[in-house]
Amino acid sequence: MLDHCVQRAQQVDRLQSCFRILDLDKDNTIGRTELLRVIGAEPTRFALDIFRIFDTDGNGNLDFVEFVGAVTKVCTADRGGLERFAFRIVDTNGSGRLDFTELQRVVTTVYGKSVDDGMEAGHMFSVVGRENSAKVRTETAEVVLKALDGDNSGVLTVS
Repeated sequence: MLDHCVQRAQQVDRLQSCFRILDLDKDNTIGRTELLRVIGAEPTRFALDIFRIFDTDGNGNLDFVEFVGAVTKVCTADRGGLERFAFRIVDTNGSGRLDFTELQRVVTTVYGKSVDDGMEAGHMFSVVGRENSAKVRTETAEVVLKALDGDNSGVLTVS
């Protein structure tokens, strides 16, 4: 029993050390900008959506409890947990369902700038047979929704 408590205390110490490293301005919170700077990520919509899930009180910062929750979610999730996590990232209105607008946003996020220019966009346009990137994203989202919407409800849910 004592060994277990010592191990837990050591884990908390390690988490606190990581938290202090990420807290660049030493205000006992990790802001979006701090986290993205430390991990070398751009403030894309996708990155901000992930941060939003971890920021459970919605104040734009992670306190130590939220940080531990985020680390725990990422490091201990099984496949089902990861699927639910991924679903929450794209379920931006928190309804538990993906409507067409959310699915279209996923397609836009996945293809990003490459849909608007570059070789990848050219390949995608030739496959879809369109020359308007917004239309390609819309049509791609429509195809994905139709293929995955088993009950034809116009929304996707995670079980």
